[in-house]
Amino acid sequence: MVFLIRGLLFSFVTVLANISASASYDCASASNETERTICDYAQLSVLDEIMAEQYSNAADFVEWMTAVELKSTQRAWINERNKCYDEYGCIFSSYVKRLKEISTGLLEIKLADNFTSFIYEGEPVDGKCEGDQALSSWEQCVTWVPAGATFEGVSVSGKMAFDYFYVGSNGHMCSVSGLALRENNSWVFNDPETSCSINISLAVEGLRLSPTEQCNLYCGMRAYGGIDRILEY
Repeated sequence: MVFLIRGLLFSFVTVLANISASASYDCASASNETERTICDYAQLSVLDEIMAEQYSNAADFVEWMTAVELKSTQRAWINERNKCYDEYGCIFSSYVKRLKEISTGLLEIKLADNFTSFIYEGEPVDGKCEGDQALSSWEQCVTWVPAGATFEGVSVSGKMAFDYFYVGSNGHMCSVSGLALRENNSWVFNDPETSCSINISLAVEGLRLSPTEQCNLYCGMRAYGGIDRILEY
């Protein structure tokens, strides 16, 4: 499944909601660009918390490294991670690679739901639209653009660091990131500040996202319902 990249078309739009999460260190004392970037993004902050937890327990089950080797390789990993500077993708990949080395198991999910949408450009003049604009079936001038939803999640020991992003018509968006905890056969994200709860589950037809009504707070105007969906495998 192709993972939809947030293209330049929407780069001018501020992400609507990024649920705050604390890294394993004091963000006020972040000592370099990579640490500051981790604090800026909920998914990376959660990954850092998961990393700290897995590292503290790794000596109990990582049999191919001694405690000294584990500590040494962790320091080497941190130095290598910090070479990512502020590159989100580089930092993310660095965490995933290291977690695969020191955890008992990792589930990584990357899915996208791609479709064509539009940006409203105005009313036609004498039945015509300007430039590359198209006259829609509802007789308005529009520019057709790629849109859709993306989900990226990494689950280790029942904790998932996830990021969800949706772009609909006229560039209206939903965006939510953070920590979801495993409950039976699904993961559940809860934001006590808004009472938003999202159930994330794996079904035969795909990844199902089931939010409460309060989660509409993380969507822009007319983007309601952007979280409630199934992303096919």
